[in-house]
Amino acid sequence: MKVALIFYSFSGNTQKVFEYLKEILLSKGCSVEFLQLKPENEPKNFFKQGFSAFTKKKPKLAGEVFYDLKDFDYIILGTPLWAFTLSPALRSYLEKAKNLENKRVSFLFTYGSGAGLNKAIRELKSILEEKSAQVESFASLEGKKVKERSYLEEKLKNFCACSSSG
Repeated sequence: MKVALIFYSFSGNTQKVFEYLKEILLSKGCSVEFLQLKPENEPKNFFKQGFSAFTKKKPKLAGEVFYDLKDFDYIILGTPLWAFTLSPALRSYLEKAKNLENKRVSFLFTYGSGAGLNKAIRELKSILEEKSAQVESFASLEGKKVKERSYLEEKLKNFCACSSSG
């Protein structure tokens, strides 16, 4: 199975989760494409980042970015939860992403306080459904705990099982 792991990470928490997912998927024999999103002119201040998220900004992404997802069997998206919503980088990516129709998609959020998590989950699910993606699962992980392997194993055991089927 060919899996796309697409995420944005500002502090490194979401990246840590996606490195874990990559390791698990590779150990199960999946082919994995790893895409870390990075805005061209990324604010270095957390409050500016939060404001950009709150106002639903869509920055231009830097580097080599693949938007056509037709060759993937499964797509996993990740973002930190900021200002009750997803990161501007993931929002930009999803605006240009193509060929999500009937694709198996899961997503996850990392968070600090978790305030607004349910709203953000509904919003991301709605964006994906508008692109006719088949949302299979989602997970949310507390950012300060993602460095603990036992926490990742516990929080993602069903998530990884779902992503390895197919």
